[in-house]
Amino acid sequence: MEHVWHTFDSLGNIIIFFLAGALTGETMVHIDFADYVHLFVIYIVIMLVRGCFIFTSRPFLSWLSTDKEPVSTADALVMTWGGLRGAVGLALAIQVRNDRAQKHGVYMIEEKQAMRVLFFVSGIAFLTTIINAISAPALVQWLEITAIPRAQQRLLKMVYQQLVNWSASNEIPGQVTESLRHTLVEIEKKFDSENSLKVNLDVPRNSLRPSVSSFVSRMSSSAKDKMKNMAWGNDGEDNCDIVSRLQTAENKFEATAESSYDLLDFLPDETLLQKVADITELITDKGFDVAMTKVVNKAFLSMLSTQYWKEISAGHLQPGSEQANILLTSIRVSLSPLKADLNDLRIVEKCLPKIIRADPSEWWKVFPEDSAELAAMKASVVNQERSQLDQFIRSAPFNLIVGSAILLNAVWVAVEEAIRTDHDTSLVWLVADILFTAFFFLEFVLKFVVQKIKYFKDATNIFDFILVVLGIVGVIVNIHAQNEKKASTSEARTIRIARVFRMLRFLRVFRLFHAKWSQDKQVSLEVGSHMTRIHALESFAYSHLVSQMKLVKYFAGNGKIDEDHEIEVGRCILQSQLQVYRALDLIVHEKRQIAPPLRAAIAAVMKRKKITEKLEHFVMDAMHDGAISARDAETIMHPLHHQISEIMQELNDLDEGIIGTGSLTPHLRLPPMSDEKNMSLESC
Repeated sequence: MEHVWHTFDSLGNIIIFFLAGALTGETMVHIDFADYVHLFVIYIVIMLVRGCFIFTSRPFLSWLSTDKEPVSTADALVMTWGGLRGAVGLALAIQVRNDRAQKHGVYMIEEKQAMRVLFFVSGIAFLTTIINAISAPALVQWLEITAIPRAQQRLLKMVYQQLVNWSASNEIPGQVTESLRHTLVEIEKKFDSENSLKVNLDVPRNSLRPSVSSFVSRMSSSAKDKMKNMAWGNDGEDNCDIVSRLQTAENKFEATAESSYDLLDFLPDETLLQKVADITELITDKGFDVAMTKVVNKAFLSMLSTQYWKEISAGHLQPGSEQANILLTSIRVSLSPLKADLNDLRIVEKCLPKIIRADPSEWWKVFPEDSAELAAMKASVVNQERSQLDQFIRSAPFNLIVGSAILLNAVWVAVEEAIRTDHDTSLVWLVADILFTAFFFLEFVLKFVVQKIKYFKDATNIFDFILVVLGIVGVIVNIHAQNEKKASTSEARTIRIARVFRMLRFLRVFRLFHAKWSQDKQVSLEVGSHMTRIHALESFAYSHLVSQMKLVKYFAGNGKIDEDHEIEVGRCILQSQLQVYRALDLIVHEKRQIAPPLRAAIAAVMKRKKITEKLEHFVMDAMHDGAISARDAETIMHPLHHQISEIMQELNDLDEGIIGTGSLTPHLRLPPMSDEKNMSLESC
């Protein structure tokens, strides 16, 4: 979707620049020579004003940044020089040139002045594009803003060293290996030219952040606490603490995995779980380079983000779903600002939906007994639902009246569009518009009084509220258009805007479609909350485990993390494993909250999905190997694709708490609901 909007943005810029160029070319023949001189003076003044504003705002910009890093002089210079003028200014200048602030048929701006406005704005856009845009890369290079940091250089050298090791171990011709070694030498020379100190993989450990545990034992208790707090600050967690917490997590996982093996069947075939003894031995009682740690974490998060997108492409994550948004948001937040510790699971846990408990009498109630606080809250909810106003809103007559009003409004809008002209000022149309808007506003007030802030937690309610707001704005615009006496340019524009708002009222008819689509669906908000949390955590754990393997593949010299210059890579893997163990524990807990019949039905659906995907791969391999033709493969694949589509729809319905559709229906039947609850599901 982002690419679609970028395309529209590019098309809009092209159109505006094309129109501005054509109009400016016509205007230039009427511009005096003095105005050309004034143009260059304005350009210089604009650059000076922008520079003064940015340089004086540096403390404020530093305060606004998440990492509180000061804005350097080089950054301020680039921001000053990179300020290009473009489509917005040109669009406004074109409007001034054409409209000239016309009011009641009188132009408030002289034609000569309007032409100067367009000429100056287009001239500034031209100068910033020709001068600033062309010279900006040279300025950035001269200021060395894009120079690769030392830690990033070390990471790149590790990748090249991995290429050399791989080529030597796989009996690749000596010319290729020698060429790679020559490339490493050139890279090292480049590093030496950009930095006064040589970039070496074997960085002395005494130049790094030392391990807290190595000397904290010699301090007093108060000094120990102070030192521990310092170590947990911006520099990151101590390596010894990471190892200690990992050992505890591994022991807990061993006890859990024995009794919950069937709940963890989503894990990849090859992982580093419980295979990091060499890494823990390497980093124990050793320090780490904070800058290098951040660079490694950045590379890991980048691979993790790529894996999330692969999960979306493979259909394991629904595009635009809450789970996908949560996981991708955790990456963005973790990267801004970049920290020495991996904490993306903490962000995921904060974003996960809270569990919405079902009614105690319903059979899918969670196994643990409810707390006194939760019981009191449920009792309060029950009492609220029994209020007379809430019963009235949920009643069949009320919903019938609302549905009839929506249909009548849609018919009225269609009739109005068919017979009413733009200049028809009959009060009948305005009065009918006010009555319909008042009715739907009253509906909103009644529901909001009962549900309060929970009203806005439902997407359909938000849609209804937007329609109410649009209706009120439309009434105001229609009243304004009704009072206009002359059809000048500005008044005609008001009439056109009023027509747009009248058409927007037809959107209310979609509420009827939503009511129709919602029929015969058995919904459990509790199941939806559990499934959303489970799918998000499963994708989190799976992607982390895959990314760990890739980190070893690309940055471990001999396929193992066992050398001093790989301490930061090992530290990243251990912190990732800590989060994976935490996620697995949460997954087991969430799955145990789901009733066994539903859990078994979900497992059956997932098994169908895996089998169907294997059949798809088999057919594709047969086609690529020439065993069957592409046409035959398409014939076979069509029912398989249909099967996958049905499975994904069932899983998506589960995420929304809908368990009364698809193959789950024969296995799961909610108990009969009261008429009151059935009416609430079928309400508009």
